[in-house]
Amino acid sequence: MESKRRRSAKARVPSDPNAWQQIRENYEAIILEDHAFSEQHNIEYALWQLHYKRIEEFRAYFSAALSSTNANSSQGGKGPARPDRITKIRLQFKTFLSEATGFYHDLITKIRAKYGLPLGYFEDSEKDGKKSAEMKKGLVACHRCLIYLGDLARYKGMYGEGDSINREFTAASSYYLQAASLWPSSGNPHHQVFGSPA
Repeated sequence: MESKRRRSAKARVPSDPNAWQQIRENYEAIILEDHAFSEQHNIEYALWQLHYKRIEEFRAYFSAALSSTNANSSQGGKGPARPDRITKIRLQFKTFLSEATGFYHDLITKIRAKYGLPLGYFEDSEKDGKKSAEMKKGLVACHRCLIYLGDLARYKGMYGEGDSINREFTAASSYYLQAASLWPSSGNPHHQVFGSPA
């Protein structure tokens, strides 16, 4: 299914949304059912890449619409200006980002249930020096999900408007800081918090 999706993208043919959804569900099932296979084949990263490719598509559509509108306005209004197109793309993009955020929140809940991480365990995890190997697997998976949630919030901020921009960047920082506190030895969330928003 992933190969077929890649071929469609290469041919610039819109991908089948049902196939995209099925791939995502398959990745989620693998993550929850077979940790060793998931780690061996980087399934969590492949799942993120599935989302990230859609993000890149939306960013390209948004940039093209913006360029088209700017080109039309710089030519003295020749041709139809399409601010409505920009608004429509921004709304679709924000809807996708919100849905993906919900997906990752649900995935964290499922991971916590699978590995026996009770609510509040994130905050108490540093005090428990004797984490079981199973719990560590769950913590690492939740750590990665929090980074992806931070990235999603960052994109919402980059393409947001008004007050939502600061709100989303604050949310992104919060996700990255949670990830850093959950798994302090990983430098990735520290880079995201202090790195560039692009």
